[in-house]
Amino acid sequence: MSPLRARQRWWAGAALVALLALWARFDARSPGAPAAAGRAPRVHDTLSRRARALERELIGTPLGERDRIRLRAAEAWLRLSAELSPGKDCWGRALFRAGELLRAAGDSRAQGVFEELVENGGRGDLRDRARLEVAHLARRNGDLDAALAGYETLALDPQSERGRREEAARWCATTLGLAGRRADAERWWSRLAHRARSTHLRVTAWDRLALAALEEGDVEGARAIVERCDASFADAALQHGRHAQALSAALERMTSRRKLTRPPSFFCE
Repeated sequence: MSPLRARQRWWAGAALVALLALWARFDARSPGAPAAAGRAPRVHDTLSRRARALERELIGTPLGERDRIRLRAAEAWLRLSAELSPGKDCWGRALFRAGELLRAAGDSRAQGVFEELVENGGRGDLRDRARLEVAHLARRNGDLDAALAGYETLALDPQSERGRREEAARWCATTLGLAGRRADAERWWSRLAHRARSTHLRVTAWDRLALAALEEGDVEGARAIVERCDASFADAALQHGRHAQALSAALERMTSRRKLTRPPSFFCE
C-alpha cells in the first residue's frame, strides 16, 4: 500500500470515530433537551427580574397606587413559583414573597398561598414563617380559635427553630389575652419569662405579667413581679458592653415599672 493511500485510510478512520463519539453524546439526550435546559433558567431569571423591578417601583409611588403594583409583582412571583418544583428553596421563596405582597395589598389569595407553602414546603424556617402568617391572617379576621391552634402548634413543635417557637408562643399569649383567657395567657407569659432565649422577649413577658397584676388591682403583686424580673437579670445588667446597655434600657422602659412609680393616688382613681 502506498503511503498516500495509508494516510487517507487513517484520516477516514479518525473521522468515523469522531462522528460516532458526537452521535453518542446527542443520542444520550432526549430530543429537544438542550433547548429546554437552556430555556428554563432564562425564563426563571426573566420572571425574577420582572418581580423585583415591580417591587422597586413601590419606592416613591403614592400610597393609593401601591396595591396595584404589589398585585402585579405578586403575579410575577406566582408565575415564577409555577415554573419551579414544589419543595425547592427557590420555589418557597417565590411563593412566600407572593403571599407577603398579596397580604399587603389586602388580597384574600394570600392565605391560600401561605397554606400551599405550609402543605408542600417540607421542613424549614420558611415553612414555619408561612405557618405564622396563616395564624396572623386568622387573628386579623377575628378567628381567634384558628389563630390559637396555629400558634400553639408551632410553639410546641420540637422540630422548629427555637426563635420561631418563641415568636409563636408570644403570639399565643397575646391572642389568649384578646380572647379574654387571662389565666392561660399568663401561663404562656410566665413560660417565656423564665425560658425564652431572647432577652428582649423575657423582659416583655415579665412586663406583661406585672401589667396583668396591675389590671387586677394587685399593686404589691405587680411590684413583686418587677423585682423578680430585676433579680433574674441582675448579673447580666452588671456587665459592660452594648448588650448590657440595651438590657438596662429595656428594663427601664417597662410599662409596669413606669406605672408603679406613679403616686399611690393613681391606683385609687
